[in-house]
Amino acid sequence: MNSRSKSRKFVGSDVTRYTESLKRDSGLRAAFMNYEAFDRDAAFVATADTAGLSKIPALAIICQNPFGNNLQRQLVAAGLKQTKAVSLDGCAHWIYEENPNETLAVITEFLGTARNGP
Repeated sequence: MNSRSKSRKFVGSDVTRYTESLKRDSGLRAAFMNYEAFDRDAAFVATADTAGLSKIPALAIICQNPFGNNLQRQLVAAGLKQTKAVSLDGCAHWIYEENPNETLAVITEFLGTARNGP
């Protein structure tokens, strides 16, 4: 879905805009760093003390799908018992890009609640 037009079809100018942004120096740096960190993250998780995780608020935002909120289930299984699950309609993969206003509203509400406590 194209967040600018809210249509399900990307047009030529959308493709050009995305292509140009990815051509910039370090355009994909964050994505590649995520993959580079897998081994380091696995080593950290294997030795981490997760005892305090149950008190930490977490937010699991996903696109509406028939399988439910797998992210929420993963976070809860990891010990984050205070996880709030939110499913947004009208997106497929890039949640913030496809639903920026809806995503921002969810995050803003969550942060306000987290700051004030349960």
